[in-house]
Amino acid sequence: MTQYLHDYFTAHAERAITCMKESQQAQSFYRRLHTRLERGEDLTAEVPEIARVGIAGAVDVVKKAMAEYEKKFQTAWVLPTTIQSQGKEHLKMHSEAYEILPRVTHTFSFISAAGKVTVRTKTAGENISIEFDTPKNKMAAATAMNELEKVITYGLLAST
Repeated sequence: MTQYLHDYFTAHAERAITCMKESQQAQSFYRRLHTRLERGEDLTAEVPEIARVGIAGAVDVVKKAMAEYEKKFQTAWVLPTTIQSQGKEHLKMHSEAYEILPRVTHTFSFISAAGKVTVRTKTAGENISIEFDTPKNKMAAATAMNELEKVITYGLLAST
């Protein structure tokens, strides 16, 4: 395993967790705001724009914002398209009771001439573990990992 690959997937997981937390906070804020607007509370002192757009306009904006942050939450783990095109990505989320963030298992499989490399990132809260499954032959494993490192490097360079 190369340190570069481990660092890349760790950084990706950290960014995704941060994005998920920000999205959850924003959704919570907009849900509370939506509830207050639906009850008919006068929020013009707190949010002066409501006076200009009206309650119905504010409710529409709040619903759109909640949908936008839900989409952001769902796509936090998606790899850049230049890297996605080089392998297969699979994401599984499930929530445990009393945990704020869902547990995530993100898998990226890359097939090279030397063999298949599968990178599995698992989270529990903000704890991250990364596992690499490589071919049994040590030379093939090293070559396949090298190829994956090149693909990710070139993919990131192409996307900038």
